[in-house]
Amino acid sequence: MTAAKKSVPPKFSGLLKQGIIEAAPESAVNGMPTFASLPATVEPTDRNAAGAYAGEGQAEGEAGAKTDAVILIPIDRIDSSRFQNRLTLSEEKVVGLAENIRQDGLNNPIIVRAVGKRYELVAGETRMRAYRYLGYQEIPAFVREMDDVHSARSTVLDNFFHETLTDYEIYKGLQILMNVNAATSIRKLAEITPWEKSHVQRLMAFARLPPAVIDMLERQPGLIGCATAESLATYKGRGGDLALVVRAVERIRDGNMPQTRAMAWIESKCQERGLGASPVRAVVTSAQGNPLCTVDRSPKGIKIQATQGTNIDWEPIQTALIGLLKSQLSKDGDAIGPVDSPDPSA
Repeated sequence: MTAAKKSVPPKFSGLLKQGIIEAAPESAVNGMPTFASLPATVEPTDRNAAGAYAGEGQAEGEAGAKTDAVILIPIDRIDSSRFQNRLTLSEEKVVGLAENIRQDGLNNPIIVRAVGKRYELVAGETRMRAYRYLGYQEIPAFVREMDDVHSARSTVLDNFFHETLTDYEIYKGLQILMNVNAATSIRKLAEITPWEKSHVQRLMAFARLPPAVIDMLERQPGLIGCATAESLATYKGRGGDLALVVRAVERIRDGNMPQTRAMAWIESKCQERGLGASPVRAVVTSAQGNPLCTVDRSPKGIKIQATQGTNIDWEPIQTALIGLLKSQLSKDGDAIGPVDSPDPSA
C-alpha cells in the first residue's frame, strides 16, 4: 500500500522519510546552501585573519545593506528570527558543529537582514549558537535585503528541508507562512513544502486544539503527532468536552498513557458520565507516517475510507470484519443469519 503522491518527481525529503535514501552527515548538511539567495561569487577569505571578512564603507552603528561580500558581524547585534518555527535545538548538535568549525572553519556563512541598527537572523541559527559556544564574538554573514514574506519563506523552508522537526513545529512553520501571506491556502502550502495536501491539512489540525494543549506543545513540541491532533480536534469540533481533550494530553505528557490511546480514553470517560459513545476518528498510517485511511466510529457504526491514491485490498478486511462481527454477536446468543457482503466501495 502506498500513499498518494503528487504528479511531480519525488522530493528528497520524502525519500528520506521513507528510508529510500540516507541522511547526509551533519557536516555536509551545514555546508549546503540555504533558501535565501546566495551570491554568485564569494570573496576569497582567510579564516585565520579576522579582518578578511570585514565590510568596507559601513558607518559605525549602522546595519549594512545588501552586499555580495561576506562580512564579520558582532554576534550580540544579531537577533533570532521572528519567524523561527523550531522550538528545540539539541545541545549535542551545537557542540558537534562547534568542533567541526573549530577544526575546519565555517564553510557556509549565516544569512541576516538589516532591521534598523541591528540584524535579524534569516538562516544559520545552529551555526550562530556554535560560534557562541566557542566564545567567538563575530560571525561571517551575508546581509540580504528582504521583506517579511521573503524572510519567513527563507527561515521556514530552510528548517523544513535541513532540520528534523516535530509535527507541531512543522505546523508552526505552515502557520507562519499563512500569516505573512507567503501561502494563502492549504493547496498553496502543499505546492511550496515537501508534503501532500492531505498531510498539510492534517498538520493544520493543531490550530483547532484548545489553548491549554497548545501551551503544553510549546514546551514539548513532540508530545503528540498530527494524527492524534486531528482526532482530538475532530472530537472537539463535534461538540466534545474540551476538558477531556486537555486531560488526555496531560496524561500523555505525564507518561500515563501513549498518544494512540487518547481517543479510547476520552470515549471511556464519556461512557462513565453517561454521555454515550462519542464519535471517534482514527488515522491509519504507514511505517513512514504517511496516512493510508481513516476509521470513523460512532453509535451508528464504523466507516473506513482510504486516502486518495491508496490502493487497499478490501476482501481480506471484509472477511475479517464479518468474522469478528459473528464472534461478537454470538457471545450474546444472537442468531446469525446469512450475511450479505457489503459493497467495499461504500
